[in-house]
Amino acid sequence: MVVMIALKSLKIHTYHDFYVDLLNPSSRRHQFTRDRLKSILLKVLIMEEEKSFLWSAILLSIPNVTILCSLFLGLSRVNPFFVLFSILFLDILLAILIIIGEKRKKSVEGKDKEVRTFSRKLFNIISGVVVVFLVAICGHWLGIFVVFGLAGAFLAHELIYVKIGKKTYFTDTFNALGRQVNPGEMYMPSFMALFSSAVVLLIAVLFLDVFNSPGLISMLYLVIILTWGIGDTCAYYGGKKYGKHKLIQNREKSLEGSLCFFGAGLIIALIGLSPLTMVLILAPSLPFPLYVVYSIFLAGIAAFFESLARHSKPYYDDNLITPICTSLLAIPLLFLLLIF
Repeated sequence: MVVMIALKSLKIHTYHDFYVDLLNPSSRRHQFTRDRLKSILLKVLIMEEEKSFLWSAILLSIPNVTILCSLFLGLSRVNPFFVLFSILFLDILLAILIIIGEKRKKSVEGKDKEVRTFSRKLFNIISGVVVVFLVAICGHWLGIFVVFGLAGAFLAHELIYVKIGKKTYFTDTFNALGRQVNPGEMYMPSFMALFSSAVVLLIAVLFLDVFNSPGLISMLYLVIILTWGIGDTCAYYGGKKYGKHKLIQNREKSLEGSLCFFGAGLIIALIGLSPLTMVLILAPSLPFPLYVVYSIFLAGIAAFFESLARHSKPYYDDNLITPICTSLLAIPLLFLLLIF
């Protein structure tokens, strides 16, 4: 496709004419062809086109290279087949994401901020589930590199788009799927959400790998991610519709919104960490009364840290603090409960 565009810009309609004009110095269009080729190459090098293919390739290489670095952990922890599978799966997923984003861009053009907010929250939830699926298939150590690689790609996109001023093939997709920020500012929530997801997975692996139960790590990781993602969505819409009593520690949040978060998180934890679920995934479980108390604790601390989020000074980003702080308290506690 790139070659055909170049030929069209040169006003050359066949490959034969292209080689004749390029290699025959006596051709009347030889000088024109050479000058045009120089112009095209110059535009590629300085990325003057609307969407930079070069920067898009660099952006795509970041998660791929990060995933390849997982091989340094050794064959005992990372399977080379799953490394290649995760790279292929991720590249196909990103290609599909571009297509979905282009279609979504047309449907949200001219719409208010509320539509984009819903797209962002839905995109975050679906992305979290897909990442958990990939982690469960490919292994937790490899999954850590996958999520860190995705976080690096999102950070690189903001640097390329905002600091360098170049659009990639992912830019319109991110804008359509909820990238909300003032012109000239970097949009960091997506990066921080992926970075914190990787940290949550790392904490879970470090504490729970001793039980030799991949299902336990995957399920707890899924519960924390869904509690954070779905709970945040429920808190946003619940607080917006029913919120009347502002919290003492944060006047931007309401008691009703926090209760919606807690309720959603509790349901997720009760289902995901139930003894029946643990039996189905061949994982160790807590006794019935203790598992209920632990689920209440997990949902409660997640709702508490979420209630501290602020969008005015002093800033407190829930995408980074809520999942990490929740994991630092909930995962070690589960480890101790299962040990004793």
